[in-house]
Amino acid sequence: MEYGPLELSSEDVKNLGYDVENDLLPETQGFFFGQDSRFDEDQKEITLSFVDTAETKIVGGQKIFYYCTW
Repeated sequence: MEYGPLELSSEDVKNLGYDVENDLLPETQGFFFGQDSRFDEDQKEITLSFVDTAETKIVGGQKIFYYCTW
């Protein structure tokens, strides 16, 4: 089965921001993921910056896509 890019809606991006701000992301520690970074404040800021940028671009008519590479 082949998967392509997934378009993110404004709701998707807002949900991501909510989950990051409230420490609701699942644990992802393991061989493919490296160390669990749910509580890494620097990583949180990077992700929340992405959320702000993505929301601005979606409101401006641009599209945001997620593509898994593994």
